[in-house]
Amino acid sequence: MWNEHFQQSSGDVDDGKLFNYEVRSGTTCKPVFMSVDLETPLGFCSFLANSSNHRKVFIPATFNMSKILKSIGAQQSVDLVCDSSVYEIALPGPMEAEYKESCGNVQNVIVGGTSQSTSSSIFGGKKTVIDPLTL
Repeated sequence: MWNEHFQQSSGDVDDGKLFNYEVRSGTTCKPVFMSVDLETPLGFCSFLANSSNHRKVFIPATFNMSKILKSIGAQQSVDLVCDSSVYEIALPGPMEAEYKESCGNVQNVIVGGTSQSTSSSIFGGKKTVIDPLTL
């Protein structure tokens, strides 16, 4: 597909085709799940970075942790930006197994917190801990 576009002159290229291919395929078509306050530097910077790179962003409209965890699975997000309370949540055994399965798509997690020793029983992806105020 790339060769087709680079071999043609700029007048022959249908830019909508290439853009639609990128937006509708792979991990870039899945939204970045953000469960952080947009008024913090981490939340605002994450939102701007994803918007400027044409990544969809999903921000849950609830504080109900069960609904937030269910919506991570429903959105099929591979990238998650959250605070340490979401990342470190402790759930009872049966619920933990259910949410671990539904959140299994998450590959990269940015955690807003100050402790590098955070751990999660739900999210198995690569973790990056960032201070949410100083970045």
